[in-house]
Amino acid sequence: ADRRLAYLQVSAEANQIYPEVLGLGSNAGWAQLGAKINALRSYVATKADEDVVIAADAYDVLVMGGKAEILRVFEDLERESGKSLVFNAEPACFPPTDGICEKHPPAKWRWRFLNAGLIVGRAHAYKNMLRELVPLEVNDQWWFHMYRRDHPDEILLDTGCNLSCTLYTVGGGGISLLDRRIHVQVTQTSPPLVHFVSFGHRTKWIKGRPTSYLQETFRQLYPEQSARLLEGWWLGINVAATHDLTIYDGEGFWLMMTSVLCLQCTFTGAVSDDCLELHNGSTCHWLNVSWLLLLLSLAVLVWLRWGNLGLRLQSCWPCLRLRYANLAGSQKPPGLDC
Repeated sequence: ADRRLAYLQVSAEANQIYPEVLGLGSNAGWAQLGAKINALRSYVATKADEDVVIAADAYDVLVMGGKAEILRVFEDLERESGKSLVFNAEPACFPPTDGICEKHPPAKWRWRFLNAGLIVGRAHAYKNMLRELVPLEVNDQWWFHMYRRDHPDEILLDTGCNLSCTLYTVGGGGISLLDRRIHVQVTQTSPPLVHFVSFGHRTKWIKGRPTSYLQETFRQLYPEQSARLLEGWWLGINVAATHDLTIYDGEGFWLMMTSVLCLQCTFTGAVSDDCLELHNGSTCHWLNVSWLLLLLSLAVLVWLRWGNLGLRLQSCWPCLRLRYANLAGSQKPPGLDC
């Protein structure tokens, strides 16, 4: 399984919630996100209508509160709105097609648009929404957007970050980690479920190491699990289901990794989060200068060693020709010193 599952699994278990993973081992990628919707459809079909189901992305969600708190906040929202499906909301609208963005209702705060990565709802509401199988090629976010557009009376967007909240950053934008909870200053809430979307889970470089806002939050909350599961390097071979051949397992060689990335980003035209982050600072500049100086030093050493030898061979070549040509009476030319 992907090691990033630790974010959800560890944080949920710490709050006595035990996730069930759907789709593990399936071959559905970004082009087949309809499989995600169909897996959820099959799962809720096994639940009693009044059961409350949390459907969360596996790799970028943290559980910050316990079951009792989640149920209490959900039931408050359900009672106030009359809706039994609560989606987390985000500031950006994606995908911006089919009138999705224009038909979203206004919101008091910046969290306005539906995000499909975190849903809390009654099983009967899921069943009503997911009556039919959807094509595998469907984008799940687009599909849920379209359903909300056509059935606005069934879906509540948590635009106040009461139950769930999407995050791009922590430590800025009015978002902070206080007493092991995410605190949203503008709404004065501490949601029990948080979803690190977009820049929230993308690579950042801090103190010479790649990380993310999600990883840094997880590391502060669960330092032992983070160190054991997510911070080291492992190099080896997985042999079927029976053997792991470990070549290296330990601390990372971060300077070496940074040097290679800087060379790749500078000279191959590679575009990635790593390149954007490293080029925004002075790290790559000094590492590239160091590589250039090293190569120049090696070139000078090679020239001094092999260049002088070449000059000596060149000066001896006429003498060698005379010696091995067996020319009778040949004399060494004046000034020839072999």
